[in-house]
Amino acid sequence: MHQEDGHEIWQPEMDRVHTVVLKLARGHVAYELSLLQLDEPLRIVCIPLVTMGEKAVTDFLSPQETPFWPEIGGRAFIRTFKEFPQLGADHWQVVQPGRYQYLVSQADGLFVRILLSDYLACEVCWD
Repeated sequence: MHQEDGHEIWQPEMDRVHTVVLKLARGHVAYELSLLQLDEPLRIVCIPLVTMGEKAVTDFLSPQETPFWPEIGGRAFIRTFKEFPQLGADHWQVVQPGRYQYLVSQADGLFVRILLSDYLACEVCWD
């Protein structure tokens, strides 16, 4: 908390938020694609959904089209083959509606998107 114009303003410790989001993203990549992603990401972004423009929200929430099938035997391949027979559709995995969902994609490099409480939009990207 800090004072600004006589009002107390709450400011999250973003380095701590980024650490948690990175751990979640690495876990999702390992779970979905059977890849260990131990390298540092190119970027980590966490921003409230309500502060994003309409186009940015649409882009964030839109499924990505991957130009290839995921690795055979991984959860992403099995899910794509069973649920989404069209080639290369990456879709949001809803863990708990309104609380936690994520998307793992290799459409444009490797990235993970996480939506927390339908409020905090997070994205972690690697090469």
